[in-house]
Amino acid sequence: MSSITTDAKFSATHTGGTDPTEYTWTIQGPGYTSTETGSDPDEITFFALGPHAITTTVKDANGITGSDTVHVMLTELGLFASITGPATDVTIRATGTIDFTAEASGGFAPYSYTWQFPGGTPNVSTTQAQTGVAYNFIGTYTATLTVQDTTGLTAIDTVTITVVP
Repeated sequence: MSSITTDAKFSATHTGGTDPTEYTWTIQGPGYTSTETGSDPDEITFFALGPHAITTTVKDANGITGSDTVHVMLTELGLFASITGPATDVTIRATGTIDFTAEASGGFAPYSYTWQFPGGTPNVSTTQAQTGVAYNFIGTYTATLTVQDTTGLTAIDTVTITVVP
């Protein structure tokens, strides 16, 4: 089962009761239930998009419990891919090289990057930045960046490279 991590932060406090206390977080989502512990969990992991009930239960030293539930809707965020270098179409001389860089935002990180450089060497890369892509033959080429997030959502950006003598 794949997981989705968000920037949402959850924390709980209590009044009354006898210390020490322990906190349990129950996350109920579409088709699954998971549990976290601690008054301020570092990260809540979700396993599906859709409605979720997050219940915090605190138990004191005498076994007395109290709980509260919050409902959240986890939706797919738009994913954006951007070729930041070169940021615009570019013209170079044959045997010239270009450094490519990318940024991604939205969706659910971490992201995977796939570059296609028809006419270039190398012609494929799976890094966020690829330096020294050589274009040895005159022509017009389209470099394509595809970014994918952890949910499988993809975004594409392109830049045109014109190679002159």
